[in-house]
Amino acid sequence: MIQLYEMMGACRSGHHLIMNWIIKNQTGLQNKWNYKLTVIGDSGFYFLSEANKDLVSGFNLLVDNQSKIKTLFVGYEDTKSDYTMFRQDEKFYGPYSFDRFENLNFNYKNRICFIRDFFNTLSSRVKSNEEKFFKVFGTDEPMLFDVGQYFVDMWKSHAIACLDNKISYLKFEDLLNNKEVRENFLWDNFGIKDIFGMKGVNGTKSSFGETKHINKRYEMIQLPEETKQIVRQDIELRELIGAMGYEYKTEILL
Repeated sequence: MIQLYEMMGACRSGHHLIMNWIIKNQTGLQNKWNYKLTVIGDSGFYFLSEANKDLVSGFNLLVDNQSKIKTLFVGYEDTKSDYTMFRQDEKFYGPYSFDRFENLNFNYKNRICFIRDFFNTLSSRVKSNEEKFFKVFGTDEPMLFDVGQYFVDMWKSHAIACLDNKISYLKFEDLLNNKEVRENFLWDNFGIKDIFGMKGVNGTKSSFGETKHINKRYEMIQLPEETKQIVRQDIELRELIGAMGYEYKTEILL
């Protein structure tokens, strides 16, 4: 039976770094994020990347490898909190569940969200779009991230799910700065201890080209006026930012 974990994060939220930290403590190795489905070492540990993109391909890869998979991490990028590929009526059932998975034998373990400060995530997405650092997989087309209403609604859906205890979660800032929180998260969700810490853990390339001032990205970018207007008008967003322990940064909206 495959031990199944679903994980989600907004693009540019640092979620690849968090997932590699988890994977390293699980296997001693890390994911290079080069393939749709990656086997980590020889322990039967698999990671399905960007599982919400090209569902049929992801399904076929799982079917082809199901006899080898012992633990499966499934990653969703830029989805709202109710997204899932799997029909798991007793645990979680989202509007996008892919019925064909009913034939696979899963032990559904958990759904986990990785969340980062709203303004830093937004600023990294804006910067990435400006620099066109990333390409759509398999093409030369730039990967552009939504910085408008969809991103706002997605971040809010993640925050609400976290605050309502509908999903396990770890804040990017706690990963970097709060050893106790990250160690408790690792033990509570996976039953393992943090053997390696953060030294040598790899994420993906920074939108800003360097890793200094990682918690002050909002100071390094000018937001589009349309985005500012959306954020200014959203009272619920402001409340959720505070409820998640973040600061609503009025200065970036001027």
